[in-house]
Amino acid sequence: MQAIDSRIISFLRFPMIVGIVLIHSGVDIDGISSYPLYEYVVTRGIIGTITRVCVPLFFLISGYLFFCNIKRFDRLAYVAKLKKRGRSLLEPYLFYNALAICLFALMGFVRPELQSGVVPPLSQWTPALFMSLFWDYGNNLPMVPQFWFVRNLMLIVLLSPVLYWLIKKTKSTIALLLGTLWGGNIWEFGIPGTMGLFFFTIGAVASINQLSIFTIAKKMKFCGWVYPLLAAIDIMTKGEVFNIYIHNVGILSGMVLVVYGLGKWLERKDSAKPNEFLLASTFFVFACHSPYNGKLVHVMLCVLPSLSSYKLLADIQCILYYFLTATAWILILLSVFAMIKKMSPKTAIFLSGGR
Repeated sequence: MQAIDSRIISFLRFPMIVGIVLIHSGVDIDGISSYPLYEYVVTRGIIGTITRVCVPLFFLISGYLFFCNIKRFDRLAYVAKLKKRGRSLLEPYLFYNALAICLFALMGFVRPELQSGVVPPLSQWTPALFMSLFWDYGNNLPMVPQFWFVRNLMLIVLLSPVLYWLIKKTKSTIALLLGTLWGGNIWEFGIPGTMGLFFFTIGAVASINQLSIFTIAKKMKFCGWVYPLLAAIDIMTKGEVFNIYIHNVGILSGMVLVVYGLGKWLERKDSAKPNEFLLASTFFVFACHSPYNGKLVHVMLCVLPSLSSYKLLADIQCILYYFLTATAWILILLSVFAMIKKMSPKTAIFLSGGR
């Protein structure tokens, strides 16, 4: 791995988590059509378009790092990788989902009336339902919804020998095939998902062939420059049949812009280093941010003064609450992680997936 790629990946980790928090911080506002600014800036712009590059970038980076510095991907290398991913992915996946299940069950004993949503009340649980909470209890989501990413990534990792063989035999053809299926919205298989498999494969192709992701982005920088136009069209055409194609092309363009733009900045800032604490807290923020941040928005809308009598001010108020709640929740989680790290460093390491 080239030094510039390592720096890009390190600098991207926390901002991408912030993007994911922003995706999950939106709320459904009654009469959303009465708040056009919120709809276009937050719902369509930030949540529906700009932050959508974050998860694909995580999959791409995962594929790149998985095959990095591997000269021969044999059984021993595969087993070694599985052991590492067992600690960084499987252990926190089981822990956080088990914790959420226990809290939900406890709520059923204490205040059954508070149990709501897709998961049925504790009285209706069966062994099969209990097991499904760790994998897919509805809408392809585990008990902790954001951990669908970890689940899909673990499955792709298990399939990595097949993926490695296909890349060696077909070069980049397998990536082009998956890209066609995803970009053309032709076939979206549920788990591990076409999107995740496609972007993991892009990273794997680059890593196996010892290619720099920054060099690739540099050669495709024109694609990045058109991202603002693609994003604007994406925002304006939400709901249209053809929007999915613009949206997917925009994601690719946005990823090029992010990698190229950050890489160029880092070339000029040779001494710049990412904040070590933020790097360490990245997985913890990811694991704990949802669904509680959305509840915080509801609290603010109910508790704080409303400006609904003034349409424009009410619109701006909703946008302000959106950013305030996302920021507040990130700061709360960072404070909690700092206390855990101070009191029990080993616990902090475990909660962050051994990172």
